[in-house]
Amino acid sequence: MILLFGSCQKAADEVTPNVPSADPMGQLAVGAQWEQGGAVTGLDCPVLMTVVSMAVTDQGAGTVARWVGKATCPPDKKLSFRASYTNEAGNYFEYQTITETDGDVKMVTFYLPSKQ
Repeated sequence: MILLFGSCQKAADEVTPNVPSADPMGQLAVGAQWEQGGAVTGLDCPVLMTVVSMAVTDQGAGTVARWVGKATCPPDKKLSFRASYTNEAGNYFEYQTITETDGDVKMVTFYLPSKQ
């Protein structure tokens, strides 16, 4: 698992808007589109992704979203990429992205709100 820190764009900002919210994932819905950057895809170009499904985890603590998109900079071989991030509010985000050589991108995100 890769932990992202530093002055680069935070991975969590790529999945949710940088707007204070009690439920950042609540701003997304099936059909919503969001541009994802290399911090969560591992690619050199941004990818416009569309949410195709969302579900609350069995324990009801988190949200899982599935996304699809098309990369304009497909890799030479299939790319699997994982990243995670905890923001300042204590919300945890995890990303699992697969990009095929034809540019098809599939991503699963997991969001767990802080226990404040």
